[in-house]
Amino acid sequence: ELFKSDKPILFFLIKESLGDVFIATATFEDLKSRYPDHVLWVSCEPQYASVLEGNILVDKVIPYNPVFENELVMLANGISVFIHAAIGSQRILNYLSQKD
Repeated sequence: ELFKSDKPILFFLIKESLGDVFIATATFEDLKSRYPDHVLWVSCEPQYASVLEGNILVDKVIPYNPVFENELVMLANGISVFIHAAIGSQRILNYLSQKD
């Protein structure tokens, strides 16, 4: 296992931009309430990590690595819950509106 913790790990990947990392922090309180027994580890590009400093909901900040994009690898290496924030909003356009 690449990731080890005494508690199950909720891994939140948000690397796209400073604004995205900031906006994502609004979800952390809900995530912690949904997964109260998990630690919240957040991965982002190192230049955006300062947004997460001092956030009491974040248990660990991990510098982004491209291997983190692979959900199967993450789940096979100690991650209990994997959230890739950009998948449903930036990579796969499943949020498009219909123009009338």
